[in-house]
Amino acid sequence: MEQLERRRACRYSFGSIQWVAPIQGDKRPGPGDFIPVRCCDISKTGFSFWLDEQPNFRELVLQLQKGTGVMFIKAEIVHTKRQGPAGRERFLVGCRFNGRISG
Repeated sequence: MEQLERRRACRYSFGSIQWVAPIQGDKRPGPGDFIPVRCCDISKTGFSFWLDEQPNFRELVLQLQKGTGVMFIKAEIVHTKRQGPAGRERFLVGCRFNGRISG
């Protein structure tokens, strides 16, 4: 995989299903706010995932399965890219990590 200049860290393929929840204002998402997404890649500074619709939020919490444990990481969307044919497009959502939060 070719690394783009704007990236600060190497990204690795990460095609697993993880869970994300949008952050609305100061309200922390609850368990029912999380949705499953297919991830694309991950690095120490961020990750990307696929959505069927353009996101209407700027910040989110990633619930990351790590072995038998779970980590919650706050992230902000830094770009979205529409891909696919008209009527069947998806959005690749690129995020930058902003730190772990307690579960």
